[in-house]
This record gives sequence, C-alpha cells and structure tokens, in this order.
Amino acid sequence: MSPKLDEIPTFVPTSQQTPKKPQQPSAESNDYFAPPSSMFTPSVPSDNSQPGLPLSAQFPQHGTPAPHNVVPEMFYAQATQYPLNYNLYAPPPPPHFNLHLNPNERTVSSFFIDDKLRESLQKRNEACLQTFSSPSIPDIVGVYHSLVPLNNNFDNNSTRYGAVSHMYKATSNKDARLYALRRIENVNITDKQAFKTIKAWSSIENSNIVKLHEAFTTTIFGGNSLVVAYDFYGNAKTLIETHFQNQPELITEQHLWSYLIQLVNALNEVHDKGLAVRSIDLSKVIVTNKNRIKLSGCGIVDILQHENQEDIVQLQKKDLELLAKLLYDLSITSIYGSVSFDDKTQDQIIDYLKFSDDYKTTLKYLTSSDFNLKDIQTRIAPRLLNVIDGLQNSNDFIESQLSTELENARLVRLMSKLSFLHGRPEHEGDPNWSESSANYPLTLFVDYVYHQVDERGYPVVDLAHMITCLNKLDAGIEERILLVSKDEKNCIIISYKELKTLIEEGFNELRMRKDI
Repeated sequence: MSPKLDEIPTFVPTSQQTPKKPQQPSAESNDYFAPPSSMFTPSVPSDNSQPGLPLSAQFPQHGTPAPHNVVPEMFYAQATQYPLNYNLYAPPPPPHFNLHLNPNERTVSSFFIDDKLRESLQKRNEACLQTFSSPSIPDIVGVYHSLVPLNNNFDNNSTRYGAVSHMYKATSNKDARLYALRRIENVNITDKQAFKTIKAWSSIENSNIVKLHEAFTTTIFGGNSLVVAYDFYGNAKTLIETHFQNQPELITEQHLWSYLIQLVNALNEVHDKGLAVRSIDLSKVIVTNKNRIKLSGCGIVDILQHENQEDIVQLQKKDLELLAKLLYDLSITSIYGSVSFDDKTQDQIIDYLKFSDDYKTTLKYLTSSDFNLKDIQTRIAPRLLNVIDGLQNSNDFIESQLSTELENARLVRLMSKLSFLHGRPEHEGDPNWSESSANYPLTLFVDYVYHQVDERGYPVVDLAHMITCLNKLDAGIEERILLVSKDEKNCIIISYKELKTLIEEGFNELRMRKDI
C-alpha cells in the first residue's frame, strides 16, 4: 500500500531557506561577482596596475554579472538564490578512493554528464538567467529589456574607448535572445556616416569573433550614449581574468599557439571584408570555453573615430602589430621576476623564454617590422594539425556526454509516465487496477524497480538496476521477468514489451480523461 501523504516527511530545499547575511570580506578581495548568498560591494584597488601585468592591461568583465552601485540587501529579496548549490550534486570520489573495476562494472557517475562539464554549463546558464533591478538602469533600451550590468568597476574602464564604457546583459524583444550591450557614455554622434561599417561588421560570421548585431544612440541613460549589441556568452572571461586574476591559469606554449591560430583566423576574416579591428589587447579577447577565444568590441572604434579617414592598409598593419604585442605580453609573463628586462631588446628577452625554438622564432617574426598576414599563416600551418586534433577530441567528448544526457531524457519521460499512473488515489477500489486486473503488473514492476529488499529486509538502492530496467522498458524488448507481490502470493511472468504497452495504454487513457 502506498504511504499516506501526511506520513511522508517534508523536504525543504536549501534554496528556500532564508540566507544569513554574510560577513564583509577583506579589502584584498578581487571577486568580480559575489553571489547573493554572500553578496557584498567589492572593494576596488586604488590604481589599475597589478604586479606582473603588462602596462596595457585593462580590467573588463564580459560575461559574469556583477553588482552595480547597489546595497547588498537588494539581493536578499530575490526569489532565486545564486549561485546554485553545486555541492548538492554528488561528486566522484577522490582518486585514491577509486576502485579497480572489472570490464563489466561501472560507477554511478559514468551514467551522467561529466561533473566539470556539468558545473561549467550550469554556471553559464546561471549567468544567463541572472536578473537585476536598480533605479539607475532603465527598464528598456531600444528593443532590449532586463539589463544586468557586467562590469565591476566602471572607473577602471573609463579610458578604454576614450570615454566611460559599460557592459550589460540584455534580452531582445524581437527574438527573446540574450545580447551583450556595450554602452559608451557622452558620445554625441549626429553623422549617419559613423555607422557605415556596421553592416559589414554584422555580416561577419566567424568562430573567433563576437558577432556584432547593431549600433544606435540613445538618451535613455541621461545624456547621449552609444550602444552596440553583440552576442552574449555567459560566464566568459577576458585573457586578463583567465591568466592574471583569481587563481590564474598557467600560460603554456600550447595556449600561445592556439591563441595565435585563432586570432589569425579572426584577422583574416576581418581583413578580407576590408575592415580593421583597431583594438586588440588582453581586455578585448574573451575566453568562452577551454582555450576557445573570441575578439570582442569590434566596430566601436570605427564609430567613435569615423572622422579619421586613415588608410585601411595602414589600419590593418596596425592590427598585426597589436596581435604581436598581445602574444609578446602573454609570452613574457612566464619569466617575470626571473629575468631583468633592463637594457635588453625584445629578441633578447624572447631568447629567455622556456618555449620551443619554433615558437620563439615565430614570436620574433611577429615582433619584427616587416611581416604580413599571409606569411604568418604559412608559418603557423604545421601547428594547425595540433589545434584541429584538440578540437576534434573536444567535440568527441562533448558528443559522448550529450549521448549520456540523451538517454537520461528518455528515462525522465518514462519515469514521468510511471509516476502519473502509479499510486493514483482514484485507482483504489478500481477493478481495473485490482490484483486480478491487466494493469496490476505495473504496480509490481514499480516494486521490482524501486522497492526491492535484500535477504535481511533492508532496502536495495541499486541505481544500475533501475537504469537497466528502465532502458529495457523504453526499448520494449522481449525479455521476460518475474514479478512477485510483497506478500509473495502473486507471481507474474511478463515481458518488457508487454509492460511498455500497458504503460502507453494507461497514459493515453489518462490523457483521454482530460480531453473529455
């Protein structure tokens, strides 16, 4: 007999409990986004410099929401607690606890998506779903609404484009998609020719360029502002954030080759369109996934400096110089503190790098004054195979994880149908669900899958058994199983195919009742 509702203990999820107000963190904290469960207004360094960073480094935040001139109490009123409680998911055991499994054995975690990939995707979705409300931010800007600020400290970004700039996540009224809005303050543009390159920029479809969609001016923020809309990448980070801040990732030669190849791919697309990026540095390149980078902020300089009619060939040459500087800045971080740069040329500094001779030769070529994009493509061609191999391995891994989740989706649908049918109050006393009815095997099958006990009467919690049975049921195979009632007075031998037919018929009957 199914337990009564008042006999079932009530589970109160953690996200519904009232969060405690956190302690104010120390002034050394550099977190760009503190979740509402520990929300605070981050402190800001007195200047932009940090030890070991190139002088050209900026401090933007592209894809992670951050507080913007608000009091912390505002976040405690939110219905959803952020970030998600990732610790509620059971992680795999530490390596020293791993058992040596036989070929026919599997761990529970192997049935589900990889934990690191799952957490990464959940954090990305969390960033996409983040909401924010502040009187200083308008409800609607053009066709965009639900703006969420992405910058942590706008003062640090005040000179990026020669004016104060802000980044927002926003939702479009046209297609309900998320976009990243770059707003430039105090920009008075009256000449329509300033936007003449926007159509060309918006036509660029490249895997290493953040797509630009539109640009317009507005006074909704108070004063004249330029707003440029781009694709939004949740939880994306700049190269500075990835390699220089908050547990920085070590820069390896593999990183550098991959970055060079991807940036060359981006520049090749831009230059073929007769355009120039004109703004390439560590703050303009975002990391959207493992070793996947994209040029961001394209097209803004063209608008702001539309009166400067500089030759496009010279602008494209400057792009290559900026590319070389970016690679050089990243490369020499590996020898900061161990080598004095005083009285040394760039080539001499490059010789100190602990990378292969091939990379050092390529970097010297990039920092030389006489090079072009086609020559760079020829030089990096042998390294393309390594990058392609890595991308294909990554794609194979993602597809294997997707196939795992595909099976889970099938099981959820099947479990939902079983839950709709099993234990319904109106079935009590219904002859169609009695022990002598044709539907009785479904009740026994639920006990067979979920309510088995061992020889001592203890519950058997066997996830592999559950998943195996449900997979066979979903496939509707001819294999027969023995179903026994709890009092062991009734035994039924039935196939998974027959059980699947009973479920489909029972579920269709429920739907017909609703329609009637």
